[in-house]
Amino acid sequence: MRALHHVIIGNSAAAIGAVESIRAHSPRDQITVISEEGEHCYSRPLISELLAGHVTLERMRYRGPAFYEERGVKAILGRRVVALDRDVKAVTLDDGGYVPYDRLLLATGSEPVIPSIDGLEGPGVHTFNSLADALALAKAAAGARRAVVVGGGLIGMKAAEALHHLGLRVTVVELAARILSSAFDQAAGRIMAERAAVAGVEIVTDNAAAAVQRRLGQVTGLALVDGSELPADLLVLAVGVRPRAGLAREAGLEVDRGILVDERMATSDGSIFAAGDVAQGPEMITGTRRVLPLWPIAHRQGRAAGMAMVGEPSGYAGGVSMNSITLFGLPAMSAGLLAPEPGDLELLAAGPDAGHYRKVIMREDRLVGALAVGQVDRFGILTGLLVDGRPCGFLRDRFSEPLTVLGLPPQARAERLRV
Repeated sequence: MRALHHVIIGNSAAAIGAVESIRAHSPRDQITVISEEGEHCYSRPLISELLAGHVTLERMRYRGPAFYEERGVKAILGRRVVALDRDVKAVTLDDGGYVPYDRLLLATGSEPVIPSIDGLEGPGVHTFNSLADALALAKAAAGARRAVVVGGGLIGMKAAEALHHLGLRVTVVELAARILSSAFDQAAGRIMAERAAVAGVEIVTDNAAAAVQRRLGQVTGLALVDGSELPADLLVLAVGVRPRAGLAREAGLEVDRGILVDERMATSDGSIFAAGDVAQGPEMITGTRRVLPLWPIAHRQGRAAGMAMVGEPSGYAGGVSMNSITLFGLPAMSAGLLAPEPGDLELLAAGPDAGHYRKVIMREDRLVGALAVGQVDRFGILTGLLVDGRPCGFLRDRFSEPLTVLGLPPQARAERLRV
């Protein structure tokens, strides 16, 4: 059998997972990685830590500098793929380059959503989704005193925390009634907002940006839809991200919110695969296909895609939405559903008034949701039970007690200890 040429568009967790799988099962195949970013692979979740000065660029490296060379991978960095021709099985680069493939992996990730706000054009307005964004924001913050972050989700709140750490006065503007609404429930959002407020970050909810105010081209503030105004030297747009699925859509692949894939991470074209933030794949709890823009899931999807690309038996069982954030020293984690549906059972331990609490959501004695704020020790036990899908009726009488591996039923305990 002739050696295949695998082309991977993207240079993050999904791409790395695919490279590792392909090379482990097929040492003779050719691999080419193409990335619009000129940087070697880095850990994207750490960009807020880089902005705050808590980590260096070297510590952000996801794999060593010789990762590609040691695996015989050709890396084309700083080049953008502008077209995908499925008939001739090749991609075209922005410099006119032409790269054929036998198997193609789209690991193009996500891109920031840019809201429609008057006055965005010009200096002083930033997104926060990449290493380049973090470096540009750090440079701008060095000469600023006030910042406004538009969006109170995970990205926006970590950007706000980092800018606060740099000494700026920070205000977060959130359209919803609370921050972190897509990652945590109402009680958790309130606790985290209180922690941010105590630290000195102003939170404005139930409001939205209307126009950027400028003087001589420079940002001076942000006008809100309620008529109020916030002074600012710089703005950060963090209202959300969306899959970078334009290339797949233009090539005629099946695309919903993301690129639709099956349990092998295969698209509607059998020689093209997708993984990571751009893929809309199996979700364990609902049985539907969802976009789950999470770093660990991206790597697992990439590994599954890599195995399928070389013809090895593979299967991606599906992901579960998981979120984790530490905001001004207060940790919070969630997995699965955030709110019970009719017929579900919700169990709480410790009241939200205490500044910390845990909760789980059960459906027919199986865990479908878990959340913890403040006390997140052993949260991995809950996520393990959720992913395993095993009966968890024992939690009904024990959830208020500290959760330990030794407190699990014998079979579940044995499996956890083996791991």
